[in-house]
Amino acid sequence: MIQLNHGSNRYKNEHHYWLEVDGYIFDITADQFDQFSSPIYASLANPLQGYFSVVERSCVVTSYVGYDLEETLKGDTLRNINVLLNRCKIPF
Repeated sequence: MIQLNHGSNRYKNEHHYWLEVDGYIFDITADQFDQFSSPIYASLANPLQGYFSVVERSCVVTSYVGYDLEETLKGDTLRNINVLLNRCKIPF
């Protein structure tokens, strides 16, 4: 299962999103934080969990509900996620 996680820092008005696939963390934008120089692929632990608390988890497919995106764009995005996941050497 692919989950979209929405995290929030309660001391600052900061939010962050990352994917979790069968317990493995994928954060393609982790490098925006000073302590990371690259994205996170297939990590068993989320190194940002001390900074962001999960406020919402949702299935990545149903996460599109409520967004005004063309169906083509939704499908393209999901296909791109699958391509990225297939390129990773995930130990499962």
